[in-house]
Amino acid sequence: YKMLRKKNIKLNGKKAAGNETVLEGDVIDIYLSDETMSNMSSVNTPKPCRQNFEIIYEDREVIAVNKPVGVLTQSNGDGSHSLNDMLLYRLYKSGEYDPSKPFTPSVCNRLDRNTSGIVVMGKTLNALQELNKAFKEKNTKKLYLALVKGTIVKNGHIEGKQTKKDNYVSIDENMNSEGIYASTFYEPLKSANDFTLLRVKLETGRSHQIRVALASIGHPIAGDPKYGDRSLNNILFKKYGLNHQLLHAYKLKISCALDGISNTTLKAEPDSIMKRILKETVDF
Repeated sequence: YKMLRKKNIKLNGKKAAGNETVLEGDVIDIYLSDETMSNMSSVNTPKPCRQNFEIIYEDREVIAVNKPVGVLTQSNGDGSHSLNDMLLYRLYKSGEYDPSKPFTPSVCNRLDRNTSGIVVMGKTLNALQELNKAFKEKNTKKLYLALVKGTIVKNGHIEGKQTKKDNYVSIDENMNSEGIYASTFYEPLKSANDFTLLRVKLETGRSHQIRVALASIGHPIAGDPKYGDRSLNNILFKKYGLNHQLLHAYKLKISCALDGISNTTLKAEPDSIMKRILKETVDF
């Protein structure tokens, strides 16, 4: 709009207002300064960053990694290196990513900063499109491990309408309430010492979904600073230094048109602190 006001955009040789209907055969002239042209043509080379992840699957078109706790899946502009940044730098070093070309590889699924587990990236345009399609159309099977407060002996299903305000999510079991539908299934694997290890399956993929759902039934995830039990979290912090939720995306299966990864079950091990706490609480 600024360029329109300054008459730097013309339609058929005349000043353009911006509300015209463009027809076949029309000519649009755009006048750009040398500085603008230089900025637009500069190559955004990935900055060096530490490769803080474990590769669990890779082929010519796809890479899947085990994202560690404390790393954002994609950058939020705070200056820290995201997992996406780390992967782009790795592909740039290996010659698989050329920043001068129009396509940029990208991750296809997200995990919260302090949730660990499997994240997949499409290294080619074809792979990125196929993977995004699979996640969008729910042609994936995602399983998580979660250590929660209390004893759970039966499988369960939590569904409701999620709403988000000031980055805090709540869920309402009333299906007529406002919000977006969220559905979470869980299965107890082992209980002891007022803890239960759950295998959790997502039917939908909403923000903070598992954390909110389990907290809503009185079984918050151990260590969760936002939706968890404060007194329990204090005990775990003093004993283990734990300051994040014990939630791990440990298994993923994708059905898509990519020969290598399609219908391959990806698995990722929890990190050392989660393994230690699982061993000492529920002997898992």
